[in-house]
Amino acid sequence: MRAYIQGLITGGIMAFSLIILLGASSANTEVGRYQVSSNIGSDLIIYETVIDTKTGEIASRKRVESGHFAKQKSIKKLKKGRK
Repeated sequence: MRAYIQGLITGGIMAFSLIILLGASSANTEVGRYQVSSNIGSDLIIYETVIDTKTGEIASRKRVESGHFAKQKSIKKLKKGRK
């Protein structure tokens, strides 16, 4: 019975190692390629820019109203501080 449990544990470790090593061998060059920059303008609109770090080009620009975000309390504090 002891040898059976030892064999199961050894087999489990070998299968786990195989899965980890196979997953590590696939190289995804797209990871970390894009960088996001966001700024809050004077009108409290959030400007989001996505930059392609491989080419240095701007992939997209967005203008988002502050009401689309969950943390509206911090935006309200900013409005009070600017008045």
